[in-house]
Amino acid sequence: MTFMKMDPRVLTLCVFLYLLTPVKCRYDDISPTRLTLIQTSQSTDLNGVISGNCPDVTYPIDYALIWFEGATRYYRATGDKNLLSDLFPAAQKCMDYFLSASCYGSKGFEPHG
Repeated sequence: MTFMKMDPRVLTLCVFLYLLTPVKCRYDDISPTRLTLIQTSQSTDLNGVISGNCPDVTYPIDYALIWFEGATRYYRATGDKNLLSDLFPAAQKCMDYFLSASCYGSKGFEPHG
């Protein structure tokens, strides 16, 4: 897929993930995006929250939600069903945690990521 045919939202995501990915790439090469999705899905906390792809392993809830958006946009851009199958167990565990009672406190949604 070349960058000229790419949805602008996907291009924005690729640039964002490129900045987080310590791999040289061209704008028409979205393989680093795929690699980032895989690496972050393999780096979860005990609850299944997907980590941010940054030098320090952190688990901000925002990063996990951005990961879901990134996986969705990557799939829409590439149609890569094999990657979705590989990511599904991590996605399911993370979402199960977000939907569990342990994520809700007296003020509503209060996950511990």
